[in-house]
Amino acid sequence: MPLPYEHTPDKEYQFIRSERVEPAKGNKMPSFLIINKRAGDIIGAIAYQPGWRQFVFLPADNTEWSTGCLRDVLDVMDRAKL
Repeated sequence: MPLPYEHTPDKEYQFIRSERVEPAKGNKMPSFLIINKRAGDIIGAIAYQPGWRQFVFLPADNTEWSTGCLRDVLDVMDRAKL
């Protein structure tokens, strides 16, 4: 059984990869960077928003997202949940 908020980076995506960032002191939830596999650029992040009580996606400025990449980001978000 996976631990709460256990990140499973073994899932391969075609164009992106995710990288877990440990919570800052005082925070309970990790964040996740979304990185372009080809260039290695950070193109977004997934962070927990306490007011919404859920993870949200924060795309980097001047990035464009296909439906396939957005599905991959949603998959990362789903894997971050309990």
